[in-house]
Amino acid sequence: RAKRSFCSGMLTERMHHPPADSLTYHPPTTIIATAFDVTPSHGAGQPWTHQGWEWQENCLLLRLAETRITRDDVCLAHSCLTELTHAVTQAVGPSWQVRVFGSIANGFARHGSDVDATCIRKNSPDGCPEHSSQDLLEHMVALLKHNPNFQIIEAVKAARIPILRLKFGRALDVDLSFQNVEPLPNTQLLRAYVDLSPRLQDLGVLVKIWAEAAGVCGAPKGHLSAYS
Repeated sequence: RAKRSFCSGMLTERMHHPPADSLTYHPPTTIIATAFDVTPSHGAGQPWTHQGWEWQENCLLLRLAETRITRDDVCLAHSCLTELTHAVTQAVGPSWQVRVFGSIANGFARHGSDVDATCIRKNSPDGCPEHSSQDLLEHMVALLKHNPNFQIIEAVKAARIPILRLKFGRALDVDLSFQNVEPLPNTQLLRAYVDLSPRLQDLGVLVKIWAEAAGVCGAPKGHLSAYS
């Protein structure tokens, strides 16, 4: 009921207040077709009927249900972070911690989302040894290669922020960076949006699905970042 209420709220404004040129209004069928792999039943150039809006609402609800993060996803991510925290403490001492950012922490995660985490130094008394990002990566590689729960996929050492790409439990992709604090406030901001209303959480997930299907998401390819 809550999910139907969310989608109804999204669509009510357009249903009751159609565009001025509604007689020739053509909804974004290309977006719908690419993002949801369906074809609208109304003819091109025809105004949408109430049934048409219901069809679109059902498509949105179906895609949300298909991509909803599961309890197993959450448990796997929690286990991974527990292991990483223990490994960091073993590798470089208790003055360091693992902080999570990205979709798994900001509330916009989907089924199969990976884990983005960073190893940073806690507030601690003076005298604790410092480590460069490269040193931290080397320490973690040396430790995790003996951990049967982790598979080291790649160690990106030459980047501005070194990244250790891992696979946890043969199922979960993990990107572990080092002293990477910039994404943390961004994650907190998006989390604050999610906490305002569950509608924003579903809307954010749908926008991300559309952006990926439309080919406009992916900073390495010159597109918008997932955060954007």
